[in-house]
Amino acid sequence: MKNWIYYVLVVGTLALGACGNDNTSKKKNNLAEVINTDTMSLMCDVNSDSVKLVFLGEQGKYERVTVYMGATTKELIADSAVNGQRFTAEDKSMSMVSNQGVYTFYNDTNILFSCSSGRMGREFKTASGITYVVEETHPNGVSLSNLRITSRGLKEAEADWSFTDIDPIKDVFLGDINNDGFDELYIITEVAGSGGYAGIIGFASNNDKSSSAITVPELTEEEMKTGQLFEGYQGHDKVYIEKKKLVREFPIYRTGDANTNPTGGTRKVNYTLNKGEASWVLTPVLPE
Repeated sequence: MKNWIYYVLVVGTLALGACGNDNTSKKKNNLAEVINTDTMSLMCDVNSDSVKLVFLGEQGKYERVTVYMGATTKELIADSAVNGQRFTAEDKSMSMVSNQGVYTFYNDTNILFSCSSGRMGREFKTASGITYVVEETHPNGVSLSNLRITSRGLKEAEADWSFTDIDPIKDVFLGDINNDGFDELYIITEVAGSGGYAGIIGFASNNDKSSSAITVPELTEEEMKTGQLFEGYQGHDKVYIEKKKLVREFPIYRTGDANTNPTGGTRKVNYTLNKGEASWVLTPVLPE
C-alpha cells in the first residue's frame, strides 16, 4: 500500500513537471532518423504495466533516461552511483538507480517503487515523426526470437504486432520505397546456421493514421529455376535500401558449387511496394 501511495505521488509530480523527449543526440541516415536509444518496458511492484524507460546514448553508458508512465514523462540525467548507474531529475524531484536488472525509483531517500527489467527494444523515428519500437527476446534460445513492434504518434490507431519463434533479427531500417512521403519499417531476419537465409518483415504507414503489415511473398522453387528471377539462390543474401529501393543481393550458385564457394557472381533483385486488395505487397523485379 505504501508503494502504491508513493506511485500516485510520483505520477502527480510527473504531471506537473512533464516534458517532451528531446532526443538531440541522433544518428541519421539519408532516409529517416535512427534514434540512438534503447527502450525497456518494466515489470513493477506497483501493479502497473505502463512504465517504460527510453535510454539515450551508448548501451552501458547512457547519458539520460526518459521515464514514461501513461501520458506523463520525466527526464533523468545520468550521475554517479556506488553500485549500478543512477539517473536524477534536474530539479532533484526523482532519481532512479539501476543495478543488476532492478530499477529503483526514489524521491530524495524514500523509495517510490521498484521494477525488474522487461523487454528491451530499439527505437526508429520516421521522417514524418512516427516512432517505432522493435523489441526482441529469446525465451526459447538464441536461434529463435519473439518480436513486438509498437508505435508512438500514429493519428488513429497505434501499432502493436507480435511474432513468436521466428528467425533472429539481422537488421532494422526505415525507407519510403513507394514514395508516398511516409516511411515503412523493415525488419530483416536471418536463419541461424550456415545457410543464412534472409527474411523480410515489413509495415507500411497509411498516411500516418495507422500502419499495416506488408505481405512478402515467399520465394518459390519455380523462381529459382534457370532463367528465373532468383536463379541460383541458396541464401547468404543481404537486404538493404539503395537509392530508395529495397534490394535483395545474393550470390549465384551453379550446379555442384559448395555452400562456401558460389561461382556464378551476384545478383540484385529490387522490390516495389504496391497496394493490394487487403494489404501492401512487396513485388520482386529486376533492377532497371
